[in-house]
Amino acid sequence: MKKKRYDVENKHIFLEDAELEAFHLLAKQKVLTRELMYLYISSKTNLTFSSYKSKFFKRYISLNLVTPVRQEREFGRKNYYRIGPNGINLLIREGYLQEDFKVNTNTKNIKHHMAIQDAVIRCLDSSVREGLNINLLSFSELLNDDILMDSSIIPDSTLKMDNHYIFLEADMSTENLATIQKKVERYIEIAKNNPTMQQSVVFLLDKPGRIRNIKEKLFSLEDIFLPNLNLYVLPFSRSSDLVMELLRKTRPYVERIALNNIETVAEVFSYANKHFNYSFESIDFRDLTLQDIPSQFLPDKCYKVKSNIENNEHHVMFLFMDEGSVKSLSRLHYLNGVLPQLGKVRKIIALYSNSVEMEEDIVGSDYPFVLFGDGITLSERTDRAPTFYRSNTVNRMGVVSYDSI
Repeated sequence: MKKKRYDVENKHIFLEDAELEAFHLLAKQKVLTRELMYLYISSKTNLTFSSYKSKFFKRYISLNLVTPVRQEREFGRKNYYRIGPNGINLLIREGYLQEDFKVNTNTKNIKHHMAIQDAVIRCLDSSVREGLNINLLSFSELLNDDILMDSSIIPDSTLKMDNHYIFLEADMSTENLATIQKKVERYIEIAKNNPTMQQSVVFLLDKPGRIRNIKEKLFSLEDIFLPNLNLYVLPFSRSSDLVMELLRKTRPYVERIALNNIETVAEVFSYANKHFNYSFESIDFRDLTLQDIPSQFLPDKCYKVKSNIENNEHHVMFLFMDEGSVKSLSRLHYLNGVLPQLGKVRKIIALYSNSVEMEEDIVGSDYPFVLFGDGITLSERTDRAPTFYRSNTVNRMGVVSYDSI
């Protein structure tokens, strides 16, 4: 990539466009590590890390393009950096920043701030490599776009692709659940006021009990099933994978994917797994007297299950799960609650796409009528009876058989 000469304090430095863009990113994100800045630069240029590291110390810092903040006690021993005064002047001069730009030094919790930055920059890196046109928006840009009505909600970070806004919220367990609920109600209001805008709100945190509590607080809210609103609560460690899938439009899962997974598992149970003594026959929702269930809570698929050994049958509902989704958990919670009123329906199979999503998801409550499983494992392992799981604590599931319910 072509370099350009820039004059700074009567000295000069040669910079690529990717480096200027990294400075701009640093200005927007307040605080970053040297490694995260390089991750972003490396997606746009062939600059090696050794060359970048040398340049960082000898030129970026010495010319006050970036400013170390390692002296601040709350940041610990690791080195972090903010945009420096000459970095701001350079970005204003080159049209990246407005003349009135001021550094935002409000970083209350560096651990959560850096977790958000890690997720965001990994997504920006992947988007460049995949050719996705992703924009990182500042709070002022959201206000200018008339997306946020006021400062009652300030996302920790916002990514935009086409007409899809992804709002990232880092939860530090400092806000009570009522405040979280009010924040989500404001996002719901935004979705209502902008029906053509697709919106995903992702809460990120690191305490399993807190994840459960927030999900349970939110899944009974009215209007979380708005078609242009996605709502997720999950650990920081799962954030970049989810956000990239949202940007690729592979999440939330569409009906075709859900039905394909469910039908594949049902066919394997019926015809390919000789260790499973039941056969599945697809039936209509109306055969289960589900007419009074609101449409958003209907299962994805229903089956009549016949024993290959004994002369008996029962019914099963399948629900395809989306890891971290409040909508998914709301549906599961509702169906588990009404199941005793549904006659021959004995159980619900909550099916995930893969074992990672199932193991990482936190459903929290005990669901006595639900068996959890993942499509890949259940459809590929036919040399043994299928293994399911049941929730027994906040973040643990116990191994059970199909007949455990």
